[in-house]
Amino acid sequence: MTESVEVHGLEVTIRRSERRRTIGLSVEQDGLIVATVPRDAPIRSVEALLEAKAGWVSEKLRLVESRPNAASPKQFVPGEGFPYLGRDYRLQLVEKQEEPLRLESGRWKLLREAVPHGRDHFENWYRNAAYEWVEERINRFANRVPARPSTFEVRALGYRWGSCGQDGRLHFHWALMQLPRALAEYVVVHELIHLSHPSHDESFWREFKRIIPDAEERRAVLAAEGHRWLW
Repeated sequence: MTESVEVHGLEVTIRRSERRRTIGLSVEQDGLIVATVPRDAPIRSVEALLEAKAGWVSEKLRLVESRPNAASPKQFVPGEGFPYLGRDYRLQLVEKQEEPLRLESGRWKLLREAVPHGRDHFENWYRNAAYEWVEERINRFANRVPARPSTFEVRALGYRWGSCGQDGRLHFHWALMQLPRALAEYVVVHELIHLSHPSHDESFWREFKRIIPDAEERRAVLAAEGHRWLW
């Protein structure tokens, strides 16, 4: 059962974790306020933290509200661009091929009869590509990050690009494969570091910048432009 608490008109979703030792507070891209807390933390401690950081939360919410809306819905018409690792490829409708969708010779090729389910076919294509790409990146950074995930999943995550579960399982948004390589890699490493550093404290960012020196720059670009790849 999901817990929540309201302080000064702000509703906070509470996520309990066996790995947490302190309370972490975050505002997600869709405006959801989340407190990640130790398993036995009392609700009052969350209320006290929210009261102390009310100004910070309000500023984060203001930034969320000022961001551009997500990208316009796709129409799946000839010539429409769909990105793969940051590069746009144009769509071509074809009458016959074995798969509903394929990326071939610099073009997306979608069966004309599959257009009504175009979004599903693209989502499945991106999801399958992400499993292979993310696994390769996990192996690439295996000797540089403190821990490995028990497993990972690729699925729809709303406005989040990735998340780290209590059981060591990582989750990534299927749209990850639309991002430029540097930003997609940022997301993967971000979640890998969360396996050993649950909160965004000083040690988290120190570890992150050891692995990716320009992590803060990549973070700023993703925060400012990430909406372009969510449709």
